[in-house]
Amino acid sequence: MEIEVEFLRNWGDVVQRESKTGRSRERSLPPMTAEQMRRGAAHRLSCFRAAVGVDYEIVGYEAPQIIGRVPAHTDPKDVHVGAAGLVFQDALEDTADVDRVYIISANLDDLAVRQCEPLGLHIVGPGAFIDLLTNLDANRVEKALERSLGDLQRSPYSREQLLRTLKLHGAHATCAYFQRRY
Repeated sequence: MEIEVEFLRNWGDVVQRESKTGRSRERSLPPMTAEQMRRGAAHRLSCFRAAVGVDYEIVGYEAPQIIGRVPAHTDPKDVHVGAAGLVFQDALEDTADVDRVYIISANLDDLAVRQCEPLGLHIVGPGAFIDLLTNLDANRVEKALERSLGDLQRSPYSREQLLRTLKLHGAHATCAYFQRRY
């Protein structure tokens, strides 16, 4: 629940940062009010919940024995993120040699990346994670990107805008790969 509250609280900053890159100007959208951003964040969260059901819910991350295992270098405001990752890692105990827990965040400075690695938590930025997926299976990533463009009733992106957005978030290798293909 804490992660959802954090998402709702920070979504407006993400939208404003994205707007500064020119995306909103390309689409000729007026600036969004705080209320519009709040509603947009709530809508995105609702869509996510509807798509995955309760399978995304993490329970037990607030337990003192879990929080106590989060590396001390983690920013106190982000301990819940590391704790949620540890709950997942504990659930993979029998398959940890083949399964990995990734925490995807643009907030790497606050998450004690190096200290979490020995605990089985792989903390990477969004672009690095997409690049990793592309390196593992570029065909599946291409299908996912195409589906993202085609499944929406009114896609907010053209193919070129999607690639620019991926690049903005650090998926440089993915962008280079797909720019060569298109």
